[in-house]
Amino acid sequence: TIAASILLLTSTAAAQGYGQPGPPPPPPGYGPPAPIGVQRDGFVIGFSIGGGVLTNDSCDTCDSLTGPAGELHLGFMLNPQLALLVEGYSVSHSDDFFTITQSMGVLAAQYWVNPKFWLKGGLGSGHISLTNDRGQEVAVTENGGGVMVAGGYEVYQGRSFAIDLSLRAAAVSYDEADTVTQTAATVGFNWY
Repeated sequence: TIAASILLLTSTAAAQGYGQPGPPPPPPGYGPPAPIGVQRDGFVIGFSIGGGVLTNDSCDTCDSLTGPAGELHLGFMLNPQLALLVEGYSVSHSDDFFTITQSMGVLAAQYWVNPKFWLKGGLGSGHISLTNDRGQEVAVTENGGGVMVAGGYEVYQGRSFAIDLSLRAAAVSYDEADTVTQTAATVGFNWY
């Protein structure tokens, strides 16, 4: 009876896995799976290109001027949803006789409302210039204070890279030209 009881207990323990080795450890170099989506951390750099419009808000009879728009930014992530950026942004218009360009330098904050949609706002200074078809300045250039707002949506996200579509608007106040507004739709390329 004692021998039968011992045999029964050892077979029950073996059936429950007692005394059996566990699963083998993972091979070297394998760890937890990598996080999914873009990982925003540390230094940020990027640029965007597209088309824009310049409008003199104080001139009712002036036409809006269209042309290429571009933006360059760099900065750092304060946390995975908030970046502090220094940004340069311009819109220009050219025809056979002249080129008018408004550029801005802005200190901006960009906040991701959700993993793909972001909002941005900033303050800075603007510069407007008018040159002829030979690149010579034909009007006094001016500087003024301005404000910029933007919103965008990331259509592609890699681990440390994203492509976004954005809309932005900026207004700069000048002594002579009053307020000039620039708006743009751009495609952006960003590295985190």
